Amino acid sequence: MQICYLDEAGGCEAPDRNSSATPVMVISGLVVDAASIPALTRDFLALKRLHFPGRFAAGRALDHILIEVKGSEILQMTRAQSRNKRRQAHRFRSELLDLVEEHRCRLIGRIWIKEPGKAMRPEGSYCYAIQDISAHFAQLLAAQNSVGIVIADGRNHHTNRNVAHSIFTQKWRTGGDPYPALRDVPLFAASDHFGGRLQNLQHRYKNEAGRWRGGLVVSDPIGHRPGSLLFKPQEVTTSTSAQPAAVAEQALTGSAHQP
Repeated sequence: MQICYLDEAGGCEAPDRNSSATPVMVISGLVVDAASIPALTRDFLALKRLHFPGRFAAGRALDHILIEVKGSEILQMTRAQSRNKRRQAHRFRSELLDLVEEHRCRLIGRIWIKEPGKAMRPEGSYCYAIQDISAHFAQLLAAQNSVGIVIADGRNHHTNRNVAHSIFTQKWRTGGDPYPALRDVPLFAASDHFGGRLQNLQHRYKNEAGRWRGGLVVSDPIGHRPGSLLFKPQEVTTSTSAQPAAVAEQALTGSAHQP
């Protein structure tokens, strides 16, 4: 069995609404073989203890799973004036990707580059992304002759219910189930340059027409740039302004697609 863990970065507000607005919206899924979850969990805890030992000095070892290291924190370290902090952020990301590669995980997701003055529709965009990711995840499961489930970072009850129902209505429609290998609707839980390595982690495939599908898909209505540009090395900056490539580093793609 395969588990697709979903999380998001950024928000649906217009990118120029205020100083805290984000330039992109990212919804990405990490696909993990269920048999690898115990070892991956132990390795990830060990990685956090190695790089942030001060946070794990007290408490029971099993409670350490509750201590988070946020991506926004790693991003701030990447842009820090301190060279040591920048190096620590680089090592943490590199070793985190080592774990993901070692445990043969795959990536699927959606990235939206937001237009100035235009907010996204939160529920519509989220439901669309979950359906799209579920379709590509189902293709991966079929290729591996496996089954799986989607576990998403919980939002609020209303949004969770609508997302689950959008998958339910498709699975039980009279025209056939587009996600036959998914065992259930999505479940919700409380919740160096790395471009080349992230690119290799994507689950991408060619459909019947020979077009590449899946992976991490970018929509850029501003510059109409291909997602492959985000895989190119970026110079480390100490600026505190949010740049799309930096915010979206966790979920990059090699193709552009406008829903």
